[in-house]
Order: sequence, then C-alpha cells, then structure tokens
Amino acid sequence: MSQPEKAAIYLRLSKEDREQKTESCSIASQRHILMQYAENEKINVCAEFLDDGESGTKWERSGLQSMLSAIEEGFITTILVKDLSRLSRDYIRTGILLEQWFPEHHVRFIAVDDGIDSKKTGFVDHFSPLRAVMDDWYARDISQKVRAAIHARQKAGYCTAAILPYGYDKKQTEIGISEEKAIIVRKIYHLYQKGVSCQKIAEKLNKNQISSPRNAAGGWSDQTVRHILKNPAYTGHLQLHKTQKLSYKSTKKQILSQNEGVLFQVPAIIPVSQFRTVQDLLKKNGHTAGSKHWLSGKVECGLCGCRMIVTGSGYKQRMICGGRRRKNGCGNASVLVHTVMEQIAEALMHSGIQADLSILKRIVERITVSPEQITVFLSCQKPHTDEQVYSFGSGS
Repeated sequence: MSQPEKAAIYLRLSKEDREQKTESCSIASQRHILMQYAENEKINVCAEFLDDGESGTKWERSGLQSMLSAIEEGFITTILVKDLSRLSRDYIRTGILLEQWFPEHHVRFIAVDDGIDSKKTGFVDHFSPLRAVMDDWYARDISQKVRAAIHARQKAGYCTAAILPYGYDKKQTEIGISEEKAIIVRKIYHLYQKGVSCQKIAEKLNKNQISSPRNAAGGWSDQTVRHILKNPAYTGHLQLHKTQKLSYKSTKKQILSQNEGVLFQVPAIIPVSQFRTVQDLLKKNGHTAGSKHWLSGKVECGLCGCRMIVTGSGYKQRMICGGRRRKNGCGNASVLVHTVMEQIAEALMHSGIQADLSILKRIVERITVSPEQITVFLSCQKPHTDEQVYSFGSGS
C-alpha cells in the first residue's frame, strides 16, 4: 500500500528581488502560485519552508536546511517550488539535488514555472542543466555589478561602510562625529596613556553603564577597547574595502592590503601624534598584532553565548568565557585547550577523519563549550549541507 503524499512548498526571496519589487517573485505571489497548482493537481500541502532575504547562492539557508532535514526524517515526500532558481542559483548544488539526492530520498520534485514534475517527466529534462547554469550565471553577474557599483561610489568619494567606527554617525552621505561617543573614545585614549590597562578601562565603562559599540550583550571588553585604540580611522582616515569575498558563492573573506583599499576622509577624533604615542605603548605592553591561537574567534560559551577567550600559553592555555571575565554573571567554567583538542581528535578518529592539525584548522567552523558538553561544528561535505555537528566530552 502506497504511503500518502506529504507535500511542502519552498519559498525564497533574495534581497535583490525585494529591492527590485518584482511582484512575480514576491513571497505572497510564490505562495499563491504553488497553492493554486497544488489544489489543481490535488496535492496535499502540509508544510511551508521559507527563506526571506537569502541569496540563492547561499547553501546554509535555515528554511532550505530544515526542509532537507524533514525529507530525511520522512516527514516530506513532495517539494514544490516556483522555479529552479528559488531552490538554488548554484548549478552544481542544483544538479546534485535533482540528479542524486532527491531520487535517493524518493522525493517528488515540482518546479511549476519550469514545467518540471519528476513524477511525470523525470527529474531532469534536456533544459534543466542549462537553466541551472543560467541561474548561476545570473547570480555571478549580479555579484560583479554590485561590487563594481560599490567601488565606483567609493572612488567618487562616497562612504559605503555598512558600520562606522564607534564615535561616528552617518547622515545621508555625510560622515560626522557623534560627540557623546567621541568623548568616550578620547577618554579611552587618555586613560591608556595614563597607564590604565584595557581590561580596567572596560570595567570602568561597564561600571558607568556606558553602552558598548553595537550594544553587545557582554558590554565592554578589553578586546573592544584595544580595537578602538588600534583603529587609525580616529585620525581622520577611514579605510574602505578592507575585505573581499573569495567568491560570489562563498561567505569567507580575505583581508586586502592597505594599497588595495580606499581611504575615506572623516573628521578626526584623535590627533595623529596621540595615536602614534598609543601605538608605541601598545607595542611596549605587548599588544601588537601577534599570532593568535587558531581557535580564537571560533569558540563560544554554551551558557551565555559570549565568545570564549584563549588565555595563557603552553600546556596551561585555557578557554575562558568572555562574559564571565567581564562579570556578566555567567557560571561557565574554563576548560584547558589541550583537553578540547584531545576530544576533538578522538571524535574525528571515530568518524574516520584524520585528526591532523592542518585539517582541523580548515574544517572546524565553530565550537560551543557548555559545563557538560563540547559541541563542534565541522565543514565536512554531505549531500545536502556543508556542516556536520559532533557533541562529545565534558566542558568541566
């Protein structure tokens, strides 16, 4: 006896589609088209998955991944989309889904506007690969045009920074000083010149209930203070285009050299002479941009969500919750770095992955440390996602 059909509709709208206000691509329009088709074909739709404001080149979309997980669990047997580009604008990923993953999971796939119904026509007609390539080309073309437009605006003297350094405000096209915050910036420089450490400065700011940049949950930290002390923008030279995506399909960025960036003139908050003096003090106090531990920035507290900081050296290196260090009330204990490394290596060994340090640096995306568990997120290839999750060990 055949199982009843359990169908889901998948809707996606990119930021570009939203800005162009294309009615045919709107979420409401997609939903109407798919539900009308399902009604006409007597398909029972029991679920909806949605990614609003997400690019089709991005694979780690919450709605898409939830849908694929539901398929794996057997909750969904039929997928309806308006067209192939709603599913993905990466022709390689699209091909894997249509030609391998969907058939292996016995999924009926329907792309209404493209006339594809795997139950009637099979997963791939003669034009499906061409459509996928064209969707991919469209995404690449849009990416190149957006990048060129941003660079042109920068060269023409427009500030394109999405987030300005603490102490500055943007009013239309003009960058000005936020005097209330600029006073804090000057105070930070003054205190550091007087010999007050970055940690003590952060504690003073938190004690006085001064809002931190972007109102971070953990408040001010020594790293935040140090970042302000090292930022040359406060002398009146804001560098734009400091990073660049490796590819229009990738979320990873590469840091560009100063020569490749664009300098934008802004009102100075700190005199150049004072900035240079502070840089000398930072260097003297050992706060130059030395080599970080490769886990820095990848570990977060499983209790409060703050970044965990790698401190110490050698065998005694530990990971400490940044929030607890700033006295936010977090009760998560610190953990030895070598303990985490041993448990990661053990988990990878059981998974058949060689636990080589060079491999770890490449595949470990992030780590969450809780009192009773360490969760590791790895970027290992699977048919439907780039991420595998391993939970193991003890964080105590």
